[in-house]
Amino acid sequence: MKIKIKVNNPIISSEMKIRMRSWRSPIALLVYIFILVIFLLIFASMALSTMRYGYSSADYSEVGLVIFYTLSIVQFFIIVLVAPASTAGAISSEREKQTLDLLLCTQMSPAKIVIGKLVSSLLWILLMFVASIPLYSIAFLFGGVNPMAVVTVMLYYFLVSLTAGSIGLFYSTVFKRTVTSSIMAYLTIFLIFILSLVIGYAELFFLSQRGVYPDFAKAFYFNPFIAFLGAMSIALQGSTGSNIFAVTSYQLYTLVIVNVIFLFVLSSFSLLTSMKRINPLKGSKR
Repeated sequence: MKIKIKVNNPIISSEMKIRMRSWRSPIALLVYIFILVIFLLIFASMALSTMRYGYSSADYSEVGLVIFYTLSIVQFFIIVLVAPASTAGAISSEREKQTLDLLLCTQMSPAKIVIGKLVSSLLWILLMFVASIPLYSIAFLFGGVNPMAVVTVMLYYFLVSLTAGSIGLFYSTVFKRTVTSSIMAYLTIFLIFILSLVIGYAELFFLSQRGVYPDFAKAFYFNPFIAFLGAMSIALQGSTGSNIFAVTSYQLYTLVIVNVIFLFVLSSFSLLTSMKRINPLKGSKR
């Protein structure tokens, strides 16, 4: 029996059909899983060897945590790299093919075009999430990990991919060439990660010179990776070695909440600006 899902956005259905009919999609998914498996084998074997030869008093639950953290962190950075690349050419490629004006002449609103381009890219990333879930079952075999931790990781993946994809889409409406859009998207994301770290450590350094030693720098609240680690620590509370930060639960919750709000505001601003820029009545198509 064939099941049909009706999508009320022709861009989503069209781009997903084109993407999934291509031989590149299953190959890319296979390479993605292969990379995760390689990292999993390396770090899991290191953890098992350390425990087997008595270099550590860790039990098997610690190995489960190592596997969980390895999969989650590697996947996080792959998503940060893939999401902006998948949307940076969404509008600029239409300009390069000289089809943007035709797209704007249809009955679809600028908002529908932007959302369609973003969702079609996020659905591909969602497929990557789903494909990686069976690998997390290995962590459950060793213990130390609960289902809520996997759910938390997946939700944060979605938020980060939404933000990174929105940034890529924004630059796709600003620049005519896809290469320029991609470079600017990666540069912006790189600055968000690096500047928050640099400013945070500078804050801790200058405060320490005055004899003040805070547990956490305020700039770290805006770093998606640090907040991602904090979210995992919250989800794994009660597991040995789960809290990788020497801070209280209140500080961890504050870190995650502030970062979620920051990412939501950033993605909303990028999307709304993108809609305005491709609107021929309000924005500039150039």
